[in-house]
Amino acid sequence: HTSFAPTMLMEGFDREDDGKPVYDLLFALNHGSLQRYDPNGILKWSRITHDLPTWGGDGDLSSSSENENALLGRVDFKDASSISSFVTAAIRPILFSGDNGMSIVSSGRGKILAGVSFPQHVISRPILVDIDGDSTTDVLIVTNDAVWGYIVNITLGGSTLIRIAIILLMIVFAIAILTHEFGQEQGISERATDSN
Repeated sequence: HTSFAPTMLMEGFDREDDGKPVYDLLFALNHGSLQRYDPNGILKWSRITHDLPTWGGDGDLSSSSENENALLGRVDFKDASSISSFVTAAIRPILFSGDNGMSIVSSGRGKILAGVSFPQHVISRPILVDIDGDSTTDVLIVTNDAVWGYIVNITLGGSTLIRIAIILLMIVFAIAILTHEFGQEQGISERATDSN
């Protein structure tokens, strides 16, 4: 029996001619699949893997039979305030949760960034809240026996191109310093205005 999580609209990187944002559609199915489509129905990316959460149909009577525990959401994070709101909206990770666990997925390419299996089946959809006051969305889940809190930490990775450029710049500076220090003959100082 196939069911899907409530469909989610998410901001895309593109804008319409009048500057309005373009929204993509995100679909999650209970067999561990996640797909992102642009407004024209063209598939941007798809993930089908056992690493994604599932719900219902696993033979466990304590699990939901429909999508009542499935959740697609977005993770807000502290560093977002230093980035333009347009870019921030497009790069916020996706939180995908089911009966047995949750995954955090990159919005751009659908790469699984992190995942966790729940210790027990959940009895309701997770609650997205900032538990520790760090301005990042965290997750609370409720099981028959307990309430579990999961702290989410987001670290933005720097661009590889920028790292390479900085390393090359440092090498050029080191060569320039070495050439300046050791390129002249010792003890002989000649100025441009000195004549022979």
